[in-house]
Amino acid sequence: MYVDALARAALRFGMNMKQARAAAAGAVAGSAELILNSGIHPYELIDGVCSPGGVTVEGISELIGGGFEASVMRAVAACVNKSKNVSKV
Repeated sequence: MYVDALARAALRFGMNMKQARAAAAGAVAGSAELILNSGIHPYELIDGVCSPGGVTVEGISELIGGGFEASVMRAVAACVNKSKNVSKV
């Protein structure tokens, strides 16, 4: 869903959908690969690309203010709870 939302945002600002999906998926894949291969904590990577008053930190602030992390955590909790309930049946 995040990749799709990222692609649709790029589309909104003029990128065609094929390019937008490729860019969004590539960004997520590149970030995941870096985390897996470097052993660096994701927030260290975020800190490394956020310059004071810059565009990236502005986007990160919007995600945090919009409850991105909390939404992901609630979604995982819902999956775990559903899984526990289904296994009881």
